[in-house]
Amino acid sequence: MKSANNNRLLLPIIKWLARIWGGLAAAFLIFMYIAHVLSSWSFLPSGSDALPFIFFPIGVAVGLVIAMKWAGLGGSITFVSMIAWHLIMYTAHGEPDIEPMIDGLAAPSLLFLVAWLLSRRHSRE
Repeated sequence: MKSANNNRLLLPIIKWLARIWGGLAAAFLIFMYIAHVLSSWSFLPSGSDALPFIFFPIGVAVGLVIAMKWAGLGGSITFVSMIAWHLIMYTAHGEPDIEPMIDGLAAPSLLFLVAWLLSRRHSRE
């Protein structure tokens, strides 16, 4: 019984932490995308930078915005976008491209997925 009460308290904390962190990350990514468009007058970079750019920052930002309403779907889009970006960067450079600042912008996706799984578990009980 005590565990159930702790989980009921934990779920709103995780949801709000994900929303605040995800909202700030999405706002930053959208700001950076707008700055890119205004500085280069193109929606996507040219050449080999276009494909990774679709996954980060565009896929991550879109996923975080969707996660505000549908946590499971948006968290999944963001998580898959980051995995795809890492795979593309690994293929292009031959070594892992681990950047804490980039991964930190997508980290709320894990919180959204945890919140989604906990809320599904609570709805079944």
